Amino acid sequence: MSVGFRLVVRRVYSPGYTALNLTEMVGEVVSGSGLREGLVTVYSPERRVIVLLVEFEPSLLGDLEGFISRYSNNYQSVVEALFDKSVSVPVVDGVLDLGVFKHIVLVDLSRREGEKEVVVGLEGVFA
Repeated sequence: MSVGFRLVVRRVYSPGYTALNLTEMVGEVVSGSGLREGLVTVYSPERRVIVLLVEFEPSLLGDLEGFISRYSNNYQSVVEALFDKSVSVPVVDGVLDLGVFKHIVLVDLSRREGEKEVVVGLEGVFA
């Protein structure tokens, strides 16, 4: 066992202006890293991309999309400030401790298709 910090960079495809569930990918990164106890932070440096911890459920995503579309054209910086670009999740016994129904979701506010960078920071006790 060792204590440390690691960074893993992944790229995910986005058709533009969409929500992508990153939970499975982040779980695979955690499993592959050997992190047993600690914290994982998921971040995207991409312009007009936010990362949320939310229920990945169609009606909630629809409400979120309505809110974002209503304010993002005139108040883009406010929308990005409200939602942030990263989330942190505890890791317990090598598994993401997300709570009930929560998912790590990347929301691409851009209208540009292409790959988006996702950075996963892992810190804690590694096997």
